[in-house]
Amino acid sequence: MDRNWNELLQELRVTRTGTQVVTGFLLADAFQPKFDSLEPFQRTVYLILVVAAAATTALALAPVNLHRGLFRKRSKKLLVQTAHVLMRCALGGVAVVLTGTML
Repeated sequence: MDRNWNELLQELRVTRTGTQVVTGFLLADAFQPKFDSLEPFQRTVYLILVVAAAATTALALAPVNLHRGLFRKRSKKLLVQTAHVLMRCALGGVAVVLTGTML
């Protein structure tokens, strides 16, 4: 479980940083002069991407918070299993955000 947790942490570090950067760029787009000229479809896609990026960032941060709550409670197996599920969901969110950004 220790090895699994350490590997998950390495993956989380990369994913978390990437999602935070993409979220920041998406939020900054709304302050660009050309943002007002977007069509309704483009604005809808943009808002969906902002929500998806924020949710993905939260999913990538959740295992760290979970670790804080379960620290020294002999729940490493539960921690690793839950963090694994959260990480898979975060990676799914990354796929959605990247696909939408390319759109």
